[in-house]
Amino acid sequence: RALGAVRNANDAYNQALRVEPGRVDANLEQAELMLTTEDFGPAGEALRAALATNPHHARGLALRARARLLNSLDFARAGDDLTAAAAVNPRLPEVFALRAAIALRDGRIAEADRQLDRGAAVNPRDLDVLAMRGIVRFFADDRPGFARAFDAVFEASPTYAEAYETLSDFADWEHRYAEAIDLMREGLARPAIAADRRLGARLRASLGVNLLRLGREEEGLAELRASYDASRFNVRVTNLLNLYEQTMGAEYETD
Repeated sequence: RALGAVRNANDAYNQALRVEPGRVDANLEQAELMLTTEDFGPAGEALRAALATNPHHARGLALRARARLLNSLDFARAGDDLTAAAAVNPRLPEVFALRAAIALRDGRIAEADRQLDRGAAVNPRDLDVLAMRGIVRFFADDRPGFARAFDAVFEASPTYAEAYETLSDFADWEHRYAEAIDLMREGLARPAIAADRRLGARLRASLGVNLLRLGREEEGLAELRASYDASRFNVRVTNLLNLYEQTMGAEYETD
């Protein structure tokens, strides 16, 4: 997984789970892997298996909250999962990062900052907390603060492409597509991401989607194809390419 080899990583998790089907850590790692490819069905299955073994696993509950936010923006049930996770482990940085994400979706910047302060007090180098700090600063129109926070993310982990993917999701939420395009290109210029086609594929997927939303279809499809060529496991990329190249190409005419 660290090498970006999604199929090999998934095969290894499946082998582990054939030996011990209820193994919590293997199911959670597989769920997290599937979330990075936006394959929510298998991610949900892995989460259900993990929580069937241990319904009170704090990280499992936090990961289910994250899946709810990514898949359906189910704030209420995600919040319930985070409350349950915090009851088991009140010092889990993921809980604070996700609570900040929910607060930001509702425009509550001060509350998001408060949650991130609590997460940073537990682990000042937690990547989710650092990334959300930058995203909150972006939405507060604090560009110097955004730049500092994202520089801190990539100082801690030069390959943490998830920071830009999450940023793109929040920019989409407010229809700030043009800004998202510029930011994804900024991310693609980060040295470690520029050097790794598989990492770049993740940002190109977000870049392509935002270009499509602005009606720049030729550019958007080019980015989606480049993403697919580098890593063929993102479900949304595959579905969009099928829609534009097969369904729309066969059934619609354009001037």
